[in-house]
Amino acid sequence: MTGQPGIFKSPEGETEYRTAYAATLSAWPVPFCSLVVPTRAGHTHVIASGPEDAPPLVLLPMTFISATMWMYNVAALSSCFRVSALDTTVDIGKSAPESPVRSRADIAGWLTDVFDGLGIKDACMAGCSYGGWMTMSFALSAPERVRKIALLGPAATFVPLRLQFFLRGASVQMLPRKPVVYSFLRWCSTREDLAVNPIVHQMLVGLRHFRFQPQNSVFPVVFTDEELKSVKMPVLVLIGDKERVLDPVRAVERARRLVSGVQAEIIPGAGHALPIDQPEIVNARLLQFFRD
Repeated sequence: MTGQPGIFKSPEGETEYRTAYAATLSAWPVPFCSLVVPTRAGHTHVIASGPEDAPPLVLLPMTFISATMWMYNVAALSSCFRVSALDTTVDIGKSAPESPVRSRADIAGWLTDVFDGLGIKDACMAGCSYGGWMTMSFALSAPERVRKIALLGPAATFVPLRLQFFLRGASVQMLPRKPVVYSFLRWCSTREDLAVNPIVHQMLVGLRHFRFQPQNSVFPVVFTDEELKSVKMPVLVLIGDKERVLDPVRAVERARRLVSGVQAEIIPGAGHALPIDQPEIVNARLLQFFRD
C-alpha cells in the first residue's frame, strides 16, 4: 500500500516512517494481521488482533501517533475481543486518504465503510483524545452501529481544549525536532521512557515527514447539551488527573450531568495519553465496562 501523493513530503520520508511503524509493530505483544479496508475516504489500515469469532472492539487513536499507540492495551483487550485498531485517514499513519474528511458526516461515512469492510454489524468502541471525539461523533451519527463507547481523555467533547494545547501542538508540527516533541510529550504524558519508546520514535519520524493537510480534518468541538442528552448506549469516560489539554474535573462533571447512566472517572497518575500512561488501570477498567 502506498500513500496518496502529497501525504508524505518525499518518498524517502515515507519509507523512513514505514520502517519506524514496522519497528513499533515488532513489539506488538500478540499475534496480529494488517488489513487494508477500502472506504470513501481512502484505504484504511487496520491492525487486527484477537479471536476472529470474538465480539468486535474498534479502537481510534489520538493525534500524531497512529494505531500503534494501543500496544500497551491490546494484549488485555484481545483476550476477550476481536480488536481492530485503526489508522485514521486524517492523520499520521499507514492509511492512504483519497477524499477529504471535512465534516462529522464524512467521519460517519468513513467509519461506516470500515465497519462494513470488516464485516462488523455493530461494535464496542474506544477512542483516545481526537479518537475519543470521533467515537462520540460516530455514536451520535450512527447509534445502531455502536454497542458501547469508552472515551479516554476525549478532545473537546465535554469542555473546550486549552489554548496551550493549540500552541504546543502547532509547535511540534512546525518544528518537529526532538527537544520540541519531547517537551510536548512531557507536558501531556506521565511516561518516563520517552527517549527509548518506539511509539515516540515513530511519532517523531511521522511529524518530520508527514504533510499535514488542514482541509482533510474536522476540528473537534464541544457537543451540545441536547446531543449529549440524546446518547443512549452505555458510555465510559476516563480522564487523567494530570490532564493538561482540558479541565478534567469540569469534563467529568458535565459528562455525569448530561449523559444518562455514564460512568465517568478520573484516573490517578495519568496525563492526556492515559492508555499509555496507566495501561494496567485503563485495561482493567475497559474490560470491566465492555464485559458487563
